[in-house]
Amino acid sequence: MRLGAPSSLLLGLAGLAAAQFASVCPAGSGNSAICYSVNVPSSSAKNGSGDIYFQIKGPSSKSWIGLGQGTGMAGSNIFVIYSNQNGNNVTLSPRAGKGEFEPYYNGGAQVSLISGSGISGGVMTANVKCSNCNTWSGGSMSFTDSKSNWIWASADGSSVDSNSPSAQFMEHDQYGNVNFDLTQAVSDASTNGNPFAGPPSSGSPNGRPYTSTADINFAYLSKVRLAHGIVLGLAFLLFFPLGALIIRLATFKATIWVHASVQMLSYTLAIAGLGMGIWMATTLPLLNSYHAIIGLVVICLLVLQAPLGLLHHRLYKSKGGRTTPSYLHIWLGRSLTTLGAINGAFGLALSGVTGAELIAWSVLTAVSNHSDAKKGDTVTLRMLPAPKN
Repeated sequence: MRLGAPSSLLLGLAGLAAAQFASVCPAGSGNSAICYSVNVPSSSAKNGSGDIYFQIKGPSSKSWIGLGQGTGMAGSNIFVIYSNQNGNNVTLSPRAGKGEFEPYYNGGAQVSLISGSGISGGVMTANVKCSNCNTWSGGSMSFTDSKSNWIWASADGSSVDSNSPSAQFMEHDQYGNVNFDLTQAVSDASTNGNPFAGPPSSGSPNGRPYTSTADINFAYLSKVRLAHGIVLGLAFLLFFPLGALIIRLATFKATIWVHASVQMLSYTLAIAGLGMGIWMATTLPLLNSYHAIIGLVVICLLVLQAPLGLLHHRLYKSKGGRTTPSYLHIWLGRSLTTLGAINGAFGLALSGVTGAELIAWSVLTAVSNHSDAKKGDTVTLRMLPAPKN
């Protein structure tokens, strides 16, 4: 039987209505809403690679709006939109997230804006086709993941107004994480390769925001980050090595107590730095980052240094020489001080510090730890009394 034009049109509309999206509006409501939608063609889901489509939509009063693949900025595949130079269309900027700083422009991203993108009625919309979103330099994503990890962000303030995809922009004011069930986003319904061209799916949004940080005071966070770096820098580059040198080089009677006092000051600074670090890591969130994990391990193990040092002191007095606790105390201290200083470089890199500052930190790390190790095995603890017969 031959279908008439009206019947063909109805069937076409039915196909368009079947387009499936994983979608969520994590910030705002009504005209102020920021919303994201993802569509996965069945062929891409089957092959594990190929095109996917996503939409970024929000108020044009925002400076920029972004969506990214991943659990945090480090290692994420990010897509930012902002108004173009004339303010009548959007610019799509693919970025590679390397840490908690402005992501770098990613010229290797195979992305393009498709029809329906633009600025209208106070809303900017980007309908995006991505041909290599299954893998990127920092990670990968399965197109059949029922709990795929994404991040989102936006910034208030003046619009970027640039046609350049590598334009600079200000730090975000709101951001968070969301899971998309991509199994519910698979369909073949599209118009000329554009699933957003037809009527929207009638299903309810299935994206699930699980963190939101719209209320973070980033000016305060920056101050905490600076204090965190200064306090731990003093602890691991100055006072811990200084305390080790005092016990090895000084000969006055109270040397042991000066050594203990300096090391307790160092540990107090380290605890303060740890507290600030935990707050930042849970706020951002970055608790699963290598910098946070190493920092927690180092400072927790430093707790052993005081009892080991006391045991070393007592056994040295009774036996007249170093014992097993002595070597444990010495080498654990050296190892943790060195690792803590190296972790400082990781923290600087995570904050986006490169070049001269990172080189300077590395040089100070090498100098402070080398001076300790160079003297450590040749100088005896002359301030301790000789053992009694």
